[in-house]
Amino acid sequence: MGNLWTILTHLHSLAGPTVMLLYPLYASVQAMESPSKLDDEQWLAYWILYSFITLMEMVLESLIYWIPIWYELKLLFIAWLVLPNFRGAAFIYDKFVREQLRKHGLTARGVSSGKKDDKSPSSSPKDKEKPKSKFLSFVTPKKVGGTAKLLASLQMGKLWTVLSHLHSLAGYVMPSITLLYPLYASVQAMESSSKLDDEQWLAYWILYSFITLMEMVLQSLIYWIPIWYELKLLFMAWLVLPNFRGAAFIYNKFVREQVKKHNVILVAASDASSVISNGSADEDKVTSTSPKEKKAKRRLLSMVIPKKLRF
Repeated sequence: MGNLWTILTHLHSLAGPTVMLLYPLYASVQAMESPSKLDDEQWLAYWILYSFITLMEMVLESLIYWIPIWYELKLLFIAWLVLPNFRGAAFIYDKFVREQLRKHGLTARGVSSGKKDDKSPSSSPKDKEKPKSKFLSFVTPKKVGGTAKLLASLQMGKLWTVLSHLHSLAGYVMPSITLLYPLYASVQAMESSSKLDDEQWLAYWILYSFITLMEMVLQSLIYWIPIWYELKLLFMAWLVLPNFRGAAFIYNKFVREQVKKHNVILVAASDASSVISNGSADEDKVTSTSPKEKKAKRRLLSMVIPKKLRF
């Protein structure tokens, strides 16, 4: 009974990562490889709700601590969201999230494109140059006689202060980069008619779930990497920032190739199994033939089908 209880507790601890991350990872890869946008919407809707729930847990951690069955309730709810018999994620997004977007005027045009009208005054070249000029003025001081070095040292001190504050606020920076901004961008992708945005953010969520699962498995090893947090933060920023679109790059260069190879192997195995089943059915039908004919047919099948593919 003790061994049975140990097995049940291990299964209970593995159910969460499997339902919340592993199966959605697999289904998101399938959605990426399908030409339809419906699968993309189902799994983008799931990742939007997943990131919202995770952020809510971070904010309300002290309150959730007093709910003893929170994990079980969350597990059941996530299972309802992801299982194909229910498709709860798409249902909740269409019934509640999309309705709120419409009430606030954030329709498909307003949310998806994220682009302003070219005729508007805010899109003038001068306004586009403002952020860059402000950044350059912050980093590079104007040369005013002998005070240039003093100004440079003061502004470098400001920059160092900002960096130190960012490091102290690391607990807020990581969720913002890995969950909050991808949530917002995934909503934009959901409300757009293009599949390119869906691929970018489905690729990100695939990599996010893979990294999270890897951290769970290699937790004791990652403990000995002192700069793991900083490396992960930089890598995640490269994945999500629109200037880089690192998630789509990694998926197209590495993941998609492995998926294609795996699909080729699966197709070959299914074809071989169908050939074997058809051969056995044909052999069963030939009951009136002589033993010599049966033996000749078996030899022919053995020449066509390799031994590794026989069952």
